[in-house]
Amino acid sequence: MRLFLVVAGPLGAADADFARERIHETYNTNLVNTVGNSVSRTTTMLDKYFEGVVQAPLEHEASPKQAVLDLVQQARRAADDLAVDRMTQAAVAIVREVDLFIQTAQPFKMTAPEQRDALGGVLYTCLESLRLASLFLWPVMPEKMGEVWKRIGCAHYLAPTAEQNLDTWCAWGGIAPGTKIEKGEGLFPRLAADA
Repeated sequence: MRLFLVVAGPLGAADADFARERIHETYNTNLVNTVGNSVSRTTTMLDKYFEGVVQAPLEHEASPKQAVLDLVQQARRAADDLAVDRMTQAAVAIVREVDLFIQTAQPFKMTAPEQRDALGGVLYTCLESLRLASLFLWPVMPEKMGEVWKRIGCAHYLAPTAEQNLDTWCAWGGIAPGTKIEKGEGLFPRLAADA
């Protein structure tokens, strides 16, 4: 509901459409099909191909790294302006970059032994991008993003220190190779339209 109020609700508007169908559509589009699906696909492949161990970064020709870092800067500027709607939209756009990258790189087809390093690099890029998106989804979904952080080895974000702040977290490479991730259950269960 918080996400709905931010991305489709009254922020910056005089009126909003609170129809049940619109709330359901926002939930499915942004959470089930985008955020939840990307986290699930990435952690499932890491679990399947590398027993849940994060591999070394290796740049792929279709890597969305620069696009992701540009969106991180957009999200930070929006956060500084207290524009929670724009911040959240930039975070969801990062997740969409991950989806597009998975479609383009097709890591699920990179199963030959000689592709193992490249596969690990693709999955690293996906996981690192999702980590960055989670930083700006956290204000809207603290419990769910806290769950994501625990799964991907970033539980320390829940109790930050002076050395662990947004400046350091927003730098690329926050997840160390060798980190053990947990696949876990789906973040956002699919709901029937009348639920």
